[in-house]
Amino acid sequence: MKFNSFRTIVGTLALVGAVSAAAQPKPALADSVSAFIFNNTVFNQTSNSAPASPSFYFFSIGATFQTAGSYNAATATYPGPGSPQTLALIGPTEFNFSSPAFSSLSALQTAYPFGTYTVTATGGQPTSVSSLTYLANFFSTTIPFITNYNSLNGFNPERSFTVGYNSFTPGPNVTNGFTFFTITNAATHQVVFQDNFQSPSSMAAIIAAHTLSPHTTYDFELDFSNRLVVGSTTQGFDMRTDGFFTTGPAAVPGPVAGAGLPGLLLASGGVLGWWRRRHRQAA
Repeated sequence: MKFNSFRTIVGTLALVGAVSAAAQPKPALADSVSAFIFNNTVFNQTSNSAPASPSFYFFSIGATFQTAGSYNAATATYPGPGSPQTLALIGPTEFNFSSPAFSSLSALQTAYPFGTYTVTATGGQPTSVSSLTYLANFFSTTIPFITNYNSLNGFNPERSFTVGYNSFTPGPNVTNGFTFFTITNAATHQVVFQDNFQSPSSMAAIIAAHTLSPHTTYDFELDFSNRLVVGSTTQGFDMRTDGFFTTGPAAVPGPVAGAGLPGLLLASGGVLGWWRRRHRQAA
């Protein structure tokens, strides 16, 4: 074989190889996890007045990621005695662990002290690690409560109802604040209404007619959440007020329930989630 012919063959093979390599799909970029922790102070409301003292406290830690299937296991390490802690995959793109209830904030703080918290996720994607530094507590100084709580009991669910509540101002050391309002069926533990990520200045949520059923008991939760976001990590400091109510019959004559709020607003049509469901079932 002449040299020039050999060189031509080699050049052709190299060109084919380059085209073939270019045609191969490039490996997907690794999905990364974003760690979070939440400190939770829980109150119980039984009247129109704000509850005076907390009922219990709990802690949660976890991480979110972008694409379902990227990870199937995760662990959290931290300074507390329970470390490392296995996290559960509670949704397509979220790992979470929530502690048992603590009777005091100091007891919670002993189990989950200040320091570095790290979540490591493994699975289909390369291992991903996310860490945050927890140095202080930044709870709201305002206790959330339903201002027309007494009117919730017995209201006609065939009509819309405006739930009134107080507002709060996020602290100076946090990034932002949100109000969450959630209603779950007390028997099935299914969420039936939620108005989440409201402005902290919000003071009402409208439950549309026929959202709830008559003669049914529901749990509610009003949550004032202060949040400190650093990079892709989040530290939450939540003041949660829980309670329950029972709707009335489907046909009750008289004005729309929700006394104390503007009649014009009423005439115009006017979040505890996974942790509470899990612990109620465990009880």
